[in-house]
Amino acid sequence: DPETVLAPISGPASVNEGDSTTDYTVSRDNTVPTGGSVTVNFTYTGTATDGSDYTSQASVTIPAGSNSTTFNLATIDDVLADNGETIVVTIDSVVDNAGSFEAVAIDGTALSVTTTIANNTLPGTETDS
Repeated sequence: DPETVLAPISGPASVNEGDSTTDYTVSRDNTVPTGGSVTVNFTYTGTATDGSDYTSQASVTIPAGSNSTTFNLATIDDVLADNGETIVVTIDSVVDNAGSFEAVAIDGTALSVTTTIANNTLPGTETDS
């Protein structure tokens, strides 16, 4: 049987509207060997809207010599009353760019993370979305 190297994701539970999230981390069991890299592609769901509530990142690359990489998402401050909207970041695919591993796979126990956007609009100044 080939050894399968898993790629889980972790990240923040919440972010204030208008701020960038703290780091999301995509990691691997093993360090990527010299000359290799692993690309992790994401999909986004949840009640928040990409482009108006936050700016997504399509993928990240774990470089040679590392077993993880981090990224963050910028949220967009608006005047809409949208407290409690969620961003669900899900690993869509993992690509071993140089064939450095026998097999790579998404960690089914940690394939997504949900972040809730906390509204920072002052009461009485917001509008309904």
